[in-house]
Amino acid sequence: MKLLVVDDDPMIREVCRVMLQSLGHTVTLSKNGAEAMELFTSDCFDLVLSDSMMPETDGITLLNWIKSFSDVPCVLMTADSEQFGDVNYSVLKKPFTQAALKVVLDTV
Repeated sequence: MKLLVVDDDPMIREVCRVMLQSLGHTVTLSKNGAEAMELFTSDCFDLVLSDSMMPETDGITLLNWIKSFSDVPCVLMTADSEQFGDVNYSVLKKPFTQAALKVVLDTV
């Protein structure tokens, strides 16, 4: 799959890239929601993984924007999954393992 990973933490972006590429996926990284919106409109992705808390455009805003015109599956990555218990997205609780990441990808 071709994946877009959005997180303001460069270490988390890199860890996600390594994990996802080792699972055979193509990964594009974005450091914030605004940049991700530009990337999403200029390329085709099979899935978007986004951090929930980011400056400027947060993950919920980004994923709601994507869902307003696209059926691309979205996953919300968060350290505080209880805060997002009723969202319409798969939630991946940080920190996560490659096995947990694979499970989420296999279910969306």
